[in-house]
Amino acid sequence: ERPWVWIVSCGLLAALYLLSIDILMNDPTLLWLGIYSIARSLLCVTSLVVILSLARRHWNKTSTLGRLLSGYSFNVYLIHLIFVVMLQWLMLGFAWPGIAKWIFISILSLIVSYAICHYVIDRSPRIFAVGFLSLFISIIFIF
Repeated sequence: ERPWVWIVSCGLLAALYLLSIDILMNDPTLLWLGIYSIARSLLCVTSLVVILSLARRHWNKTSTLGRLLSGYSFNVYLIHLIFVVMLQWLMLGFAWPGIAKWIFISILSLIVSYAICHYVIDRSPRIFAVGFLSLFISIIFIF
């Protein structure tokens, strides 16, 4: 309920962490190694608490888009891998940097997965189940 306490703690731990790194580089003793390890661990925990408390306070709202996406989440979980693998296979010959390929494949596979969930699975789930199973079996035999 008091995120400012966690924010101040996170800032102090970040300063201690950075100070311990600086001192540890010049004087590698067991004491500063312990301080570094403890400060790093506590910084990770307090950072998570800060992010979670701010997220709960500011982003804990439902919207139409949020309800739509959460309604399709399990089906997207089931089918997105097919599109990820297919797109990766198709992009093998492209001379793009790896991060650009990852961003492109991530966005496109999520868009295609949600579109299939919205336009195909909702309209005829039995036909989709048969098609999905046959696609899975054909992929097994092709690869």
